[in-house]
Amino acid sequence: MIVRKMSVSLALLAGLMMVGLGLQPVSAGQPSYDTLRIDGPSQALPYEVWVAWTPLIVPVPDGGAWAFFSAQVVNPDATIGTKKLYASRLDPATGTWNSAVPFNGGQIQFGPSAVVDSQGTVHLVYTDRADDQETTFGQLVYVKSITEGGWTDPIAVGPNENAGHQLSPELVLDKNGGLHAAWQDQRSVDAESRVAAASNADIFSSDLGADGAWTAPVQISVRPDATTNGSRPQLGTDGDRLVAVWSIYNGDSGLDTAARLEWSTRPIDGSTGWSAPQVLLERGDAQIGGRLLDLASDRNGGVVLVYGSRTTTANTLLSQRLQAAATSWDAPIVLTQGDRGSFPSATIAPDGSVVVAYNVGSGGTVQAGAVVLIPGAPRGSVETILTAGEDGAQGRPMIVIDANSRLWVIYMHEPTGGVANEIRVIRGATLSTELAPETPPATPVAAASPAA
Repeated sequence: MIVRKMSVSLALLAGLMMVGLGLQPVSAGQPSYDTLRIDGPSQALPYEVWVAWTPLIVPVPDGGAWAFFSAQVVNPDATIGTKKLYASRLDPATGTWNSAVPFNGGQIQFGPSAVVDSQGTVHLVYTDRADDQETTFGQLVYVKSITEGGWTDPIAVGPNENAGHQLSPELVLDKNGGLHAAWQDQRSVDAESRVAAASNADIFSSDLGADGAWTAPVQISVRPDATTNGSRPQLGTDGDRLVAVWSIYNGDSGLDTAARLEWSTRPIDGSTGWSAPQVLLERGDAQIGGRLLDLASDRNGGVVLVYGSRTTTANTLLSQRLQAAATSWDAPIVLTQGDRGSFPSATIAPDGSVVVAYNVGSGGTVQAGAVVLIPGAPRGSVETILTAGEDGAQGRPMIVIDANSRLWVIYMHEPTGGVANEIRVIRGATLSTELAPETPPATPVAAASPAA
């Protein structure tokens, strides 16, 4: 079963790192702070956030934005086990968020990824599952916003009777306006493995054609044996290429950590296929992969991978850049260290600065923090606590920069002693760009370097 009970807390999901290393946080300015709602027939309905999946926010050209999150309404009339994907739109004219509305489809919906094209149309992919029975599987579907408001009907991206659970999609828009998706899929594993665990999977990709149909899925990852599985792909574009990074789990590493990170590239026009996977990072003696990484595309060319490397004492959050058309990655740079850095979310400013949000702390005191890596800097900035002063726990932040260089942050709120019951948004947060004090080790250990 991949569907988790809604009572799982942010505190449990936050506890990835151990000891802080003394970075001095500063408070973030919060010009606008909002809580998203789900309305019933006569009043707003309480809801529980599905903490296993990070919420998503995408600004649009008119000054508004769309927010997406999975939740279960706390309502006696609600179907038990229903965890829908909700969408809420910020009206730029009024500056208020509309009530969140669920998408059509199955009872279980999660894992959204979205992009906005030059016309302001929002393109969205997510996993849709009829119910939480063991005999049903989540299917990857695609929708887009329409000018009249609302969304098109969902269409399957890569349907196949053996696809099993299609999870963790990533959607990117290339410089020519082409749409590309990558996700985790089970069509290449045997039936017994498919049913045994959703983690028995490989990485696939597809492109949206000019005819409005998705191309036949192509496998990116390579399975040398039955115990090797691809997981949680990250997809970006460095100009003329697509870049994919994913985690590899095997029998030796188990599910607590990836054994390694792999990567591959392909021309955006599909003139040639995906290159043979290469190793980007070996595990060494640290925990890597899974929810410890994110990939961001630079509008000036190249992509940046942000990833965590966790030991028994702390987590090191690193940034590594692949220049446009390059065949090897630049040396990694330390962003921050300590009891912080899980669930990173990266975005890149027009000047090339890398902005990363993540969980700070563990247990019931987790907060959302952020750092900035200025081009040419030897390490990240002083940490900014985005949610300073808020009660309870705040986690799973997702951060993005709009066309006006304004920051948007969406995250989950969990009251003290309770479960996550709100989605909150900050518009226009300000971050410190002061270089953080150097803390040992000044550079990553050799295991964090890319393979030749």
